[in-house]
Amino acid sequence: MTKQYSSSKVQEQVEQWLNDVVIGLNLCPFAAKPQRNKQIKIYVSDTVTEEALLEDILQELMILENHTPDELETTLVVVPNMLEDFYDYNAFIDWVEALIKQQDWQGIYQVATFHPNYCFGARSQTMMRT
Repeated sequence: MTKQYSSSKVQEQVEQWLNDVVIGLNLCPFAAKPQRNKQIKIYVSDTVTEEALLEDILQELMILENHTPDELETTLVVVPNMLEDFYDYNAFIDWVEALIKQQDWQGIYQVATFHPNYCFGARSQTMMRT
């Protein structure tokens, strides 16, 4: 059975991780300015299937597509209820890359991935303009 997490609590934790670790340790020198300017969105997906998650990611990419970078530069898609297994997660990233290619968004959006088994402590995907 999949654990269910509070979306607001997960969002708070990711926001703290973003500020304390990613920005605080200067792991991504490009994150501070959009965070300061409120151009980063954190979307917590409560889905439990890969198909539904891919739909959520497409929706978030479309939101990015319909906003200027000054309005919204980056979206973090956080997935607390699935893809705990690193290999499943890693395989899913291929689907995301294929979606970007299918939509002809290569060179426009870049996916940066984070998973607790190779990164900090929050499973998330970041979609940003390149």
